[in-house]
Amino acid sequence: MTNKPTMRVTCPRCKGISFKTPVGERAQCPLCKYIWLPDIPFNNDWIFNQNMQGCADSIYKGLWVLQGIERNLGALDKERSIDVKLTLESGLTIDIQEKFRRAHYKEYWQFTVEYKNNPITNEPGEFYKLAANYYFYGYVNKKEDSFTDWWLIDLNVFKNLYADGTILHNYILQNEKRSNASALCFNFKNPELQRCFLRHPALKK
Repeated sequence: MTNKPTMRVTCPRCKGISFKTPVGERAQCPLCKYIWLPDIPFNNDWIFNQNMQGCADSIYKGLWVLQGIERNLGALDKERSIDVKLTLESGLTIDIQEKFRRAHYKEYWQFTVEYKNNPITNEPGEFYKLAANYYFYGYVNKKEDSFTDWWLIDLNVFKNLYADGTILHNYILQNEKRSNASALCFNFKNPELQRCFLRHPALKK
């Protein structure tokens, strides 16, 4: 059975947290248990992410000899934030989490990881679900048809360096416009963060 693609929604009743739910199906809020049928998104972040997946897949094919690329991973996506599973020619698999950023975010030149899905209720974000092998993070050009800069971050290295205090976040960003989520922000010029890069562009900033 093929898993359906997911989209991130926020409960229209309590507006407590955002969470992933299959596209075209009824969603139930984990907090207030309200059930509703979310609108299928058009011309928004969901469409943007769907369009950029092919560009990311082309990069993966340039890095590894692959048997297959699997997306729409159901529970792996929802519960462990794994967006794509690569099967290598050897049969081994690599799990990757992804974040595609529009061109206007490039001025911040930073790696952001959702920290609290809702700081008011202390609902944990993706920072507590970093279960993938690598994190693909890329800035997209203005035409939104390719990446201008991208990084493949080794999450095992990142988690160890963060746990022992070698890597420190620069600040916590509170998103007040689009959701209640907060994010840890790490500048890409940080030499300790650069130790986590498996692949990255030449740092010109």
